[in-house]
Amino acid sequence: MCGILGYSTQKKSNNFSNENFIKTLKHRGPDGEGIYECNEITLLHTRLSIVDIDFGRQPIEYKNLVIVFNGEIYNHNELRKTLVANGYEFETSSDTEVLIKSYHFYGKGLTKYINGMYAFAIFDKKNKSLLLCRDRFGIKPLYLYNSDQGFIFASEMKSIIYFLRENNINFEINDQSFVEYIRKDHVKSTHLFNNLENVEPGEFLEIQDGKVLRTPCEYNVEIEQSSLEKSLQDELTEQLEADVEVGVLLSGGIDSSLLTAISSKIKDNLKTFSIAFDDKNNFDESTYAREVAQKFNTNHHEFIFTEKDLIDLIPTLTSTMDLPIYDPAMLPLLFLSEKVSKEVKVAICGDGGDEIFAGYTHHRVLKYKKTFKIINLIIGIFKKNSSLNKILTKIFRESNSFEESLNNDLNVVLDKRLLRKSDLCSMRFGLELRVPYLSNRVLDFSNRFNKRNFINIFFGKIPLRKLVSNLVSKRIAYKKKQGFRIPIKDWMHSELGRKVEKDLSTNLALPKTIINKKEIKKMFKDIDKNYENIFKLFILNHWFSINFHNYRNEI
Repeated sequence: MCGILGYSTQKKSNNFSNENFIKTLKHRGPDGEGIYECNEITLLHTRLSIVDIDFGRQPIEYKNLVIVFNGEIYNHNELRKTLVANGYEFETSSDTEVLIKSYHFYGKGLTKYINGMYAFAIFDKKNKSLLLCRDRFGIKPLYLYNSDQGFIFASEMKSIIYFLRENNINFEINDQSFVEYIRKDHVKSTHLFNNLENVEPGEFLEIQDGKVLRTPCEYNVEIEQSSLEKSLQDELTEQLEADVEVGVLLSGGIDSSLLTAISSKIKDNLKTFSIAFDDKNNFDESTYAREVAQKFNTNHHEFIFTEKDLIDLIPTLTSTMDLPIYDPAMLPLLFLSEKVSKEVKVAICGDGGDEIFAGYTHHRVLKYKKTFKIINLIIGIFKKNSSLNKILTKIFRESNSFEESLNNDLNVVLDKRLLRKSDLCSMRFGLELRVPYLSNRVLDFSNRFNKRNFINIFFGKIPLRKLVSNLVSKRIAYKKKQGFRIPIKDWMHSELGRKVEKDLSTNLALPKTIINKKEIKKMFKDIDKNYENIFKLFILNHWFSINFHNYRNEI
């Protein structure tokens, strides 16, 4: 896992240095860095050493090709054998060398053969073209700024902003992007300012002679009718392989408990990691995590997350976010990532289980819409404005069908918010997260079925629950879904609330078109009703003040 950057532009200030530019992503790859320069392009790389620790440096050149790569190719050993059989020779055991030679052999067809998470850039010295690509789920990020003056690409948006500022390239923030954040909890990179382009999940983006060509990646459909357990076991066998130790993030929920159960069969003395809250509340799943860890005899580590930890981490959160994201779970995930990174360099996590197997509450509500509308009507009579009433009303107001909602979760929310959150939090501390549910094998299994059959009126993710029931316990399989959340509502009545109110009242940096102090004061009169929107504005204001505190004076 690494950070990749590159640019091709004539407009550079005399003070700009590649050394400072590469430092913007040093946290992603603290183990080394590399650079390739020619008249047409500069490619830079920061390395987190996972495979071939001694010789897997980047960029790597092969014939007329140069590559920088962020990610992991899990089946690189199998691919290497195929390439050797076709006359290729190898100087390292790194998956990056396999990737560049796979592209040389297969061309753009290589995505039909590689299994992994990836964002890579390949420069063709002969054609003077640059090829960018992301995996089909968008597990690894890749942003592009492209104008008539040239282009810049990077693993994180803040690297692009740094480049533009250092080279006095004007850009104007679109205030409407903050409205998008307030409504959708995330901002699309293309909406932040002009000339930004996102390399979309599962696509090739090629730049040549100032023109951009986008083509979809191709993937083979799995023919073998493997069971879910076999699909996960095969995937985890590959993903647990590394030249460093690999652990598992164990929340005590369905997804991570299943991964722990299967991983413990593959790897002895498996390390697992969980988080607990110092006050017992509805969000704490540590009891379940300990139960699973004990059952599978893992080397378990539990870390206590407090309100003070949350407050202390807010500056880290806002400096970590390259684009505004509202997900309070980023705070405990940052906390956990820092702790875990001191024990292992790689961890397996359960991201994607809800998206692949229809596990969210709104999936059930939309499948059984008529039934839940009646339930909501009854609740509205006796318990109006209750939590359930608010949730159901919001789902109905958005008016998506079951299929539209599932598609949006998998193709938009996963990329723009959830995977971005996980990538930023983990890579802030040089920790690589691997996501077995977001793999070709598991997706191919899921796609053999009608997704509506993954849900009944009480539960989603029925295939996962049945497997957890067999391998772990019925108690874990059919417990109430909780998710990775924190008690923001409770803490807004104590020190956190006081800090938020003071910050928004005295240090409001957001444009007045978004919010003003009078509206904020009004929101604080009913914290229980407005706590989520208040905290959302607090995070956005903090992010804006750190990243663009002098912006209005600069343009």
